[in-house]
Amino acid sequence: MNWNGCGAPAYRREINRQLNKGEAFNALRQRIYFGQHGKIRRADPDAQAVQANALNLVTAAVTCWNTVYLAEVVDQLRQEGWQVTDDQLAHLSPTEWRHINPYGDYRFDLTPHVGRRSLRRPPS
Repeated sequence: MNWNGCGAPAYRREINRQLNKGEAFNALRQRIYFGQHGKIRRADPDAQAVQANALNLVTAAVTCWNTVYLAEVVDQLRQEGWQVTDDQLAHLSPTEWRHINPYGDYRFDLTPHVGRRSLRRPPS
C-alpha cells in the first residue's frame, strides 16, 4: 500500500500530537513509580498485581487532579478575557508531572475542606 497520499500535514500533526500524549503518560508513570527503576520485581503474582494496581490508582488520581486544575485555569483565563481556542486545548494533556515531588515527606490533613486552593500566579 502506498502511504504517500495519506501523509497530509494535518494528519501527521494529529498523529504526532497523540504520540506525544502517550509519551507524556509514560513519563508521568515513570515519575510516580521511580523506585526499582519502574520495574515490578515481586515474585508473587498477587504482589505484582497489587504493585501494578497501585500505580494505576495513583496515575488516575494525578490525571484527575491535573484535569480539574487545567479546567480551572482555562476558565480563569477566559474570565480574564483571553481567547482560548479548541485548537489550543487539543495540545493540553493532564499528564504533566513536574509538580510531583516523589522524594519528600507527605502530610495529609484529613479534615474536610470546602473547595480547592486558589490557583497560583506565575511570577511576573
